[in-house]
Amino acid sequence: MLFIGSMAFASCNKSPKACLFVSTATPYVGEPIKITNCSKKYSQSLIEFGDGTPPLTIKGNASHTYYFKKRYILSLTVYNSTSKDVYEAGKKLPINPIVPSSDEINGHWKHYRLSAYDNVFFNENENVFNAELKYDSIISLDYSFIKADDSLIITNSKPNPASNLQVARSWKQLESEKYLIGSDTAQVISYYQDTMIMVMPYKYGYALGYFSRTR
Repeated sequence: MLFIGSMAFASCNKSPKACLFVSTATPYVGEPIKITNCSKKYSQSLIEFGDGTPPLTIKGNASHTYYFKKRYILSLTVYNSTSKDVYEAGKKLPINPIVPSSDEINGHWKHYRLSAYDNVFFNENENVFNAELKYDSIISLDYSFIKADDSLIITNSKPNPASNLQVARSWKQLESEKYLIGSDTAQVISYYQDTMIMVMPYKYGYALGYFSRTR
């Protein structure tokens, strides 16, 4: 009995303990979250983000950004191996990114960059930024987003043909993160530190419009 007990004690000592914390489980889209690996007794760990991003092998902490309003499962697996056995433990956390409301978007924005792509829009996490860039312009357009019922009235003082946001257009809200511009749909994919990125149709593909409150 003493021998069995000592063996069980040794096995427990070899078993890793998975521990995972995040700075927030409900970040805004585009807001980086800090991931803390607080596991014990492990020699290797693997983190999976649940959004198609390749898994990451980490020893310490990490950060990650989600760009779409979906439910993701962030998972951490830790390992501790000996010459004969591999001990494994896991921890999972749901991540639910949120999008800004019309009230939060309301007000003045500077449209400072327009990046256009000929590709079909990828509705997956970082693929939206990885397509071949066809057009990239640094611009300076002032917009006012004015809430009106279920719409946002957008006006700019100096219309620019390079911008697909024209004077006094009404964006009808379809869902919490999507707006209807005429027959096209635009979507907020990043809202962080007074900066907003919207994806919208552009010629044969899509464009990313970059907006700032502070520029």
